[in-house]
Amino acid sequence: MTTLKIRLRKVRDDDAAELAQAWMDHAEVYATLAPAVFSRPDVEGLGEWLVAGLRAQADPERRLVLVADVDGRAVGFVVAAVSAPHAEAGHQIQRDLAAVRVQIEALVVARRWWRHGVGTRLTTAAEDWARNRGAAVISAQAYVDGPAAVFLAARGFTRRAVVHAKPL
Repeated sequence: MTTLKIRLRKVRDDDAAELAQAWMDHAEVYATLAPAVFSRPDVEGLGEWLVAGLRAQADPERRLVLVADVDGRAVGFVVAAVSAPHAEAGHQIQRDLAAVRVQIEALVVARRWWRHGVGTRLTTAAEDWARNRGAAVISAQAYVDGPAAVFLAARGFTRRAVVHAKPL
């Protein structure tokens, strides 16, 4: 078995089609799993929208944006953001609010590349980036019945909260 060479890099304009496919892969999984909660986005302009959004968010100190590249092809991405300790942490009940924290805001891997180490590589990069910024904890949200919840649990993330929603 050969080891997959996964390179992490900045987003490029020519990533648009591949990142759009990865996004659509996720949309398909989640829209099929829970159609009342998730939808399939419009494909028109999706790749360009993703590339522009990822590029605009990148900030080496405050926000990590990395693309996973296999053989020159974009196969996924991660976005993570650092939060400073809460200004009134002494009055809060959550211990983490007194520390620097990092939130993984997006972790997307094209379905073809699931279980090939791409998601793990992106998550590990986000964890390393968080440690380098003095973060005490890293978190990520995942749909409770989705594959991301299983993926994160397998990498040592524990469930801390459940978001409750009610249609109005």
